[in-house]
Amino acid sequence: MGIIRNQLLAAALVLLAGSHVYAASNTYDFTAGVDRGNRGSKIFALTFRQYLNSPYFFIAASGGVITEYNLLSQPIGFVEASFGTELRIPYVYLYVSQGIAALTQTAIGLPSHYQLPTTIGFGIHRNTIALGFAFKHFSNGQHNPKNTGRNFLCTELRITF
Repeated sequence: MGIIRNQLLAAALVLLAGSHVYAASNTYDFTAGVDRGNRGSKIFALTFRQYLNSPYFFIAASGGVITEYNLLSQPIGFVEASFGTELRIPYVYLYVSQGIAALTQTAIGLPSHYQLPTTIGFGIHRNTIALGFAFKHFSNGQHNPKNTGRNFLCTELRITF
């Protein structure tokens, strides 16, 4: 449990440090989702998204946990750094991002401690609040021959400041 705590603390420091960098706007996203396969696992994450003086490109830092279907198993902690692009039109947003993540332990579908998560999301926004959906795929790019990856369908709550 100490490893997960340390990774979540590291992610929190990255989020706080990133919030002081100049940019057009920043967002915090809370994400919760379920594994699209038959594994019954869930994902919970907090993401800080920093826009790069342009409404189209962003960098992001995330921290969270993946819980397995077996409640007695230890949750998998992760931290992620990613780069992405976002399209915003009135009341609607669409984004895609690619990152690199470190996991506290391996599991079925996640056979290595390093993964390359891809996220595609969309939603509706109004002023500083947004609600959306995302598809998140964890994979190590076939670095390990038994890599099947994990696919999560997620809901997002976003706050912009």
